[in-house]
Amino acid sequence: MFGLYNTLLHLALLVSLPLWFLAFFSKRRVYRGFLERLGRYSTNTRNALLGHPCIWIHSASVGEVKSATPLIEGIKSRFPAQKILLSTMTATGREIARESISGIDAVVYFPLDLPWVVSGALRRFSPALIILLETEVWPNFIHTSCRQGIPVVTLSG
Repeated sequence: MFGLYNTLLHLALLVSLPLWFLAFFSKRRVYRGFLERLGRYSTNTRNALLGHPCIWIHSASVGEVKSATPLIEGIKSRFPAQKILLSTMTATGREIARESISGIDAVVYFPLDLPWVVSGALRRFSPALIILLETEVWPNFIHTSCRQGIPVVTLSG
């Protein structure tokens, strides 16, 4: 089943490449997040998470980002040294997270659900736990996380 899913996903990526290139050159927001969506993160982002395995919280957009606030505050109040990585799908969600939520060690765009992208992102961050705050399903992300022994929890799904 994953073989068919991944084949179709790679085909969709290939077919949509002209649109990616158009968006890449016409919209600055796409350009900024493109490398992160491919699992390439800045040195500052990686350094912010060194020292402890992080908790990776995924919030798709603004609504989920806002709903993550009490969760993040609760984790940080109980475990102040715990590193927290928050990922979003949208630029607006990312901006809201950076501006209004304290206690987040890094905010990134969620990686594309391609096996090689997901593996790279998980390897770079080595999360101890992944919390998904939405009902979007990312088969490769969930499958690879579980295969690596990383617990995945869906809240409000």
